[in-house]
Amino acid sequence: MMPPGKDGTEDGIAAIIGCANAPGKRRATIATSGALNRKPSPASPEPAIAMSFYPPPAPVPETRRTARLFLRPLAAADAERDYDAVMSSAPELRRWSQSGWPAEDFTLAENRADLERHEREHRERVAFTYTVLDPPGARCLGCVYVQPPGAELASRCEGAARPATVGSWLRTSRLATYFDHHLLYGLRSWLGSEWAFDRVLFPVVRDESRQAELLRQAGLALAFDIGPSSDGSARRVFA
Repeated sequence: MMPPGKDGTEDGIAAIIGCANAPGKRRATIATSGALNRKPSPASPEPAIAMSFYPPPAPVPETRRTARLFLRPLAAADAERDYDAVMSSAPELRRWSQSGWPAEDFTLAENRADLERHEREHRERVAFTYTVLDPPGARCLGCVYVQPPGAELASRCEGAARPATVGSWLRTSRLATYFDHHLLYGLRSWLGSEWAFDRVLFPVVRDESRQAELLRQAGLALAFDIGPSSDGSARRVFA
């Protein structure tokens, strides 16, 4: 993880909780997950799973506000502020996604295309991506991903009718104020009170000791390890 900067700076990621089910290029989870590829996303939904991911009668929560943040669905209109956050945090995001995303030459146009995909997936209830904003809604602080588990994670959710993985990333500048703790505790409360999931998993990159400790402090326990996969990626999954 890049060294934390002073609060308010544009460098890095505050916390990376949960990388999705498989490496990808754009983003990730509570389970903390990710949609990494923004193309396909790190938990790029697999068709058979994605089609039945969220029960049609259940409403999809639109927003979440606290004294320190504002969550709402990520949209293509957020491309510029999101791109600024992504590129300020590029090295850490590559480690988080365990991929080459975002590349050094990643463009605003490519980012907008990713966001258009996320917006479409959200609308179709295939996967849900939220932008993390400051309370006024002016500055992007990161992203939250609520996604269906991939085949390997789904096979570990025996007895769960509606499992999900949850992941997130934040700017490093927020670490000094424990913003990652605030986000995680807020997400757990939100997932429990407003979503219809009966099991939520939080995958993290295996060597992410800070995120693993954060999940333990929040009362989550290590459920199992996955990987390493053919590309060498490995994760620890908390629940």
